[in-house]
Amino acid sequence: MPHSLSAQVSYYSEYIQSHGDLEYVGVYSDEVLTGTKDSRSGFQQLFADCRSGKIDLVITKSVSRFA
Repeated sequence: MPHSLSAQVSYYSEYIQSHGDLEYVGVYSDEVLTGTKDSRSGFQQLFADCRSGKIDLVITKSVSRFA
């Protein structure tokens, strides 16, 4: 799979929507420097939605995206 953001979004969106036991709630993405966290609004929104119960499963290309 190509590494472009649009290719990843397309792949995972189709994957999630093709599984009836999963509910697609959207994409959370940021374009920032490696190693930053506070300015990552998409990243922060993802965790806020997890805490509020909107999300109970996160699918990511790589766990290192959370580091």
